[in-house]
Amino acid sequence: MNIIGHQKIQNQLDKAVGKDNVFHAYLFVGPESVGKFTLAREFSRKLLENDNLELCPDYILVEPESACLTARFVETVAKRSGREEEKGKKRIKDISVEKLRDIQHRLNISPTGKFKVAIINDADRLTIAAQNSLLKILEEPPAGVIIILVTHDKDKLLTTILSRCQIKKFGLLSNRELEQMIADDFSDKEKLIFWANGRPGLLRKMIDDPQEVEFRNESIKLLQNLIDQPTHQKFELAEQLSKDASMAEKHMNLWIMYLRQCLLGTKGYQFISQGRALLLVAKIAGALKILRETNANARLVLENLFLSF
Repeated sequence: MNIIGHQKIQNQLDKAVGKDNVFHAYLFVGPESVGKFTLAREFSRKLLENDNLELCPDYILVEPESACLTARFVETVAKRSGREEEKGKKRIKDISVEKLRDIQHRLNISPTGKFKVAIINDADRLTIAAQNSLLKILEEPPAGVIIILVTHDKDKLLTTILSRCQIKKFGLLSNRELEQMIADDFSDKEKLIFWANGRPGLLRKMIDDPQEVEFRNESIKLLQNLIDQPTHQKFELAEQLSKDASMAEKHMNLWIMYLRQCLLGTKGYQFISQGRALLLVAKIAGALKILRETNANARLVLENLFLSF
């Protein structure tokens, strides 16, 4: 597989495999969608000498599951938060200690080849109990077992786990590297690269699904319209977006990206003054923090934010 970017890390891992000097535990950390999981799988293929990991008995993948919310849970959340939530909405579950104990049992079974590899994707979703269970594995790893943790937030992992891993730090890719992923006849290359923001996984998603680009274009229209909208229309938008807090956060993150280009004076992004763009970035970032870290009513938070436009 031809992996774009992270050449230094690729070379280090290839060298470890070639010299038979592979560490028992790795932590791949960096921003979301930069290729950490992709490279973890490629590293696993080389260790196991198997291109079909899904059928390989020595490959184990651990990651959070999405759960469909029950009607009773939705009703409880709605009462607590003061807002409606759609029945059947997906929510990501943490990785439980029970799952780690099952993995520990599987890791203790001798590999059919030289190695047995376990990737723990989104390792920041491990519960504390699960982390303690993982720690026991890392302290006394079975022979031939290689564990690869993948995360964008290592601060949520126990320091004792971090100290037992060889850490590989992934960064954002350059625009030149991203360009290698886009066909020559593809339109709006610059827009794709801008929205990808150094993340090849996100770029691939937008190339494969044009609706992802359209969503971003529509989001910026919402931002630009907010500037001169009357108050009642701002409140209508606040009510609409508050019905899905995760989608509201997605819009707000895109707005911050766009407004930062206003701050930089980038050609084509100057629809408001730099001073006003700076104020809005601060206001949006503050609203995002409230939505993520408190149980505040999303509609009220968005209404207060939109009054700043």
